[in-house]
Order: sequence, then structure tokens, then C-alpha cells
Amino acid sequence: MKKQEYSWMFIFTVLVVGATAGGIIGQVLGALLPALDPYISKGIVISLKSTILDLYFLQIPVGFLLKFNIFSLLGIFLVFCFLRKL
Repeated sequence: MKKQEYSWMFIFTVLVVGATAGGIIGQVLGALLPALDPYISKGIVISLKSTILDLYFLQIPVGFLLKFNIFSLLGIFLVFCFLRKL
């Protein structure tokens, strides 16, 4: 059986759509069930603090922040399964 290769665009789409949908679902469930909110909203934060790249004539702020919770990871998994079937 041949191994299926995925393009970078497919992987990027899965990450963005899955994490966004999962994050929204997690926020809605946290608002509807306040007792579970501390468990739902906990997650992993990966960040590069904002710094300035100074090129003398141009200054560019550089930085990013990724926040994943359990529903974001679940969303990525579900979108991957769904798009793989297409």
C-alpha cells in the first residue's frame, strides 16, 4: 500500500481550520458550563515575545503566540479526518 503524501497547503488548512473551530467550540462550552471552564480553557501556550528587527531604515516587529486547548487539538484531529476522506 502506497503512503499518501499531504501538501503543505493541506496541512496548513487542517491546522488553521481545526484549531479555530475547536477553540470556538471550547469557548462556547466554557460559557455554557462555567463549572468546566477552568478545565476547558487550560492549554498549551507557545510564544515568541515581540521583538523589533531593526534594519536602520526599517523597523519590523516580529513575534507570535499559539494557544492550544483540548478542543483545539480535537478540532485539528476531526478536520484532518474529514478532509482526508474527501
